[in-house]
Amino acid sequence: MTNEEIKEKLEKYFADKGMKAEEASEEEVCKAKSMVTGVPYCDVAQIEIGPRALSSLSKDKALKYCCIPMEYDAMDSSVLRIVSDDPFNYDKADDLRIITGAEISFYLGSRSAILKKIEECYAPEGVIAKPAENLQPKAPESVQDKPEEGADGIERYDVNEQWAHSGIVKAGDYCFLSYCVGNIGGTIEEQINGAFDNMAARLAMVGLKLENVVQMDCLFRDVYNIPIMEKVIKERFHGKYPARKSIETNFAHVGGKDGLHFQVDAIAYCGRK
Repeated sequence: MTNEEIKEKLEKYFADKGMKAEEASEEEVCKAKSMVTGVPYCDVAQIEIGPRALSSLSKDKALKYCCIPMEYDAMDSSVLRIVSDDPFNYDKADDLRIITGAEISFYLGSRSAILKKIEECYAPEGVIAKPAENLQPKAPESVQDKPEEGADGIERYDVNEQWAHSGIVKAGDYCFLSYCVGNIGGTIEEQINGAFDNMAARLAMVGLKLENVVQMDCLFRDVYNIPIMEKVIKERFHGKYPARKSIETNFAHVGGKDGLHFQVDAIAYCGRK
């Protein structure tokens, strides 16, 4: 539905109520827009946002796109529910899919309420108030979050059926993680930190931390950014450095000059926690 079509429907909606759209409050317009488009309305002030959903999107990206992640779908953990003031912008939707690595289910909220919620939920510096690496292990949020344990005792977490992909696989004394990315579209340092945030959140599913990581494959679009990664590793791993190798490559979702520049895969030791 185009903006012009939405505008026409809103004018008719308010005309039927004997008023003009410009006379309505922001929340009234938002609710009316939900009625005429079928996109569910969300009272942003009333929602509670979990740390896992919040870690999927940095504060600067939430502000840039005027949206806030609510939760992962209870029946499909590959779907992230996001409240936006403009869920009809397809370019924005595509960017958010790449940034979060999830399919997006949009809800409609007012701009001022979303901006207020962003300030409430994120720390002032733009870092998530409860960092992913400090998250305590939590009960699974959905069927897909629960480990799929085979007869061989291998457990698969964060399963994405669409991608035929497991975010983390536990086999014996080791856990294997792949496609850790974050803050896509940000600076290379932001993306490296975002990837380690994503890694830490996955490790928390099995009660592990970054210090449990023993090996990493680090993929760059420009391998000359290795010194930036080394700086971040020193800040995040506190001397407990994993073995690693660095590879220059192209990514499937390049996203132009502001797209994906860094991805990391890892092996973590879980024999001793």
